Amino acid sequence: MEDFFKIYPGSPKTKLNVLNALKSFWQWAVDRYDVPPLRKWPSVGPVEMAFRETVDRSTQEDIINNIKAHEPFRVWLCIKWLATYIAVRTGEMRGLTEGQVDRRQGKLIIPRPKEKRPKIIPLILEDIEIIRGLPLAFDPAMPFFRNESSSGGVQLGGRFGSPRLYRAWKRACSRLKIHGVDLYGGTKHSTAMSAREYATFEEVRLMTGHSTNKAFERYFRTEGEALQRLYARRQLRLITLIMF
Repeated sequence: MEDFFKIYPGSPKTKLNVLNALKSFWQWAVDRYDVPPLRKWPSVGPVEMAFRETVDRSTQEDIINNIKAHEPFRVWLCIKWLATYIAVRTGEMRGLTEGQVDRRQGKLIIPRPKEKRPKIIPLILEDIEIIRGLPLAFDPAMPFFRNESSSGGVQLGGRFGSPRLYRAWKRACSRLKIHGVDLYGGTKHSTAMSAREYATFEEVRLMTGHSTNKAFERYFRTEGEALQRLYARRQLRLITLIMF
């Protein structure tokens, strides 16, 4: 395994994901076949989270509105929800079935998320009205975010593939001449960053669904305008001390 990771071309984060998968497999083999556990696992080095470009709330709204004007309805709705319910991952959102979108109670139900405990996400009123206005599918197992035509080589009725939302986002950014912002950065990351203006640390962490501070800290870094305000506050303090 050490030799494998020396030649593996992935990033440190990808290598860590592969290493964790190998650990899970080995533990399964230990439990099922009584093979000896490994005393030591290879190291993949420090993992740094990649920097992502973000947009302010107004720009985010412009992009989402542009998607609404040019893309299929459910593509727009899925991206809108990714920017609103930021505790839900993109794959989890795409994987929602008709039965997991509770029209009566106005909730999204994700039974098997990465965190291994069900997520129940309450919808805001405008989204409750949207879903109650949609026709009910005959099969609760049908994907909620599904292709409603077969144009472009996609399967009619099949759930959105991962490139579908990303390409719609990039097309909207291109039309608006906004560069360097991907779907994740422009939805979840941007919403979490802008939430610092009206919510506390713990409230933003609740929005993102993180259970520990370590994974969450990158959303609450003091940067940009917040850092500028700190510099200005220091300067004001210096001027006050000189004057008095």
